[in-house]
Amino acid sequence: MPKQPRKIDLKKARPELYRATRLVAEIEAGRGTFLTFDGVGEPGGTAYQEAIGKLYSLAYTTKFMLKGAGALDFGITNLECLWFSDPTGTPRSEWEWRLQLRIPEEVTSEHLREARKALKERKGADVTGVRRRQWTEGRAVQVLHVGPYDIVGESYRALGEYAEAHGLRCKVPGHEVYVSDPRRVPPERLKTIVRMPVARRLAGGEENVPAGPAMGTFEDVPTDSWAYDHVEYCSDQNVVQGYTATTYEPTVQVTRDQMAVYMARAMVAPTGEAALADYVPADPRDFPDVASDFWAYKHVEFCVENEVVNGYEDGYYYPDAVVTRDQMAVYVARAFDL
Repeated sequence: MPKQPRKIDLKKARPELYRATRLVAEIEAGRGTFLTFDGVGEPGGTAYQEAIGKLYSLAYTTKFMLKGAGALDFGITNLECLWFSDPTGTPRSEWEWRLQLRIPEEVTSEHLREARKALKERKGADVTGVRRRQWTEGRAVQVLHVGPYDIVGESYRALGEYAEAHGLRCKVPGHEVYVSDPRRVPPERLKTIVRMPVARRLAGGEENVPAGPAMGTFEDVPTDSWAYDHVEYCSDQNVVQGYTATTYEPTVQVTRDQMAVYMARAMVAPTGEAALADYVPADPRDFPDVASDFWAYKHVEFCVENEVVNGYEDGYYYPDAVVTRDQMAVYVARAFDL
């Protein structure tokens, strides 16, 4: 009797990623594995359509290959697109996008190599440009857009307004999940889930830093210290901790590993270490001096992944190097899109 393949239904496993209402909602999109194709050009244009064809060709060939081998049977999910360009200042012909299909993590690069080879030999099909990629979207806001694609900007504005009202900020890329098939559904009834990753917004200026408590947390940061309110605010938001329960050591210099910890804790929502507990780097840089068991490994990788900081030209991160005032400004500006 033939071996029965294990069935995986990604849409049933993560229904919140494929269902939405017209009311903006927050979700934890987490991390996923995708077939992706990066391109530039008009939405729906020739390059865009060719990319869709390549994605589906490789996805279905891989699916039936694994199913036939009795290994795995997975459903093909909705087409998705990530948008990286600012539509208000970039010509449509120059928009940068990434088309993607979510696939099970069990589908390996070796499986895809076999499927590529089969496509080439049987159909002469070239799926160059399609790659397997893992991506962590994390916390996000989403809404269901009903109507033509050319007015989807209304839904993005709704996401931005919600984020602003809830102390969050939207980040690139814009993410669209196409629920309807435009070949079968009229434009006014097209359904698209519009999603944007979010992070906690900074207090937004000196006037928005709340006053500290009547009694201070740290004995070396008295209530009349110039930085008292700021230290207490960061401590209350679980961004920083003291060296001991009662000391903060405010004059100790900050190093690059410590700065990465501060920034990562401040960027996640809710702020603090707990929100990073399940974080797994999508594309680790593997710095020689930041091993996977290094105390700040997750924080450094998180900051690199979010384009807050890079390593040096020699490939090292130098976690013990002191952060200067100009470097600190760069960290903050990049982290919060200032």
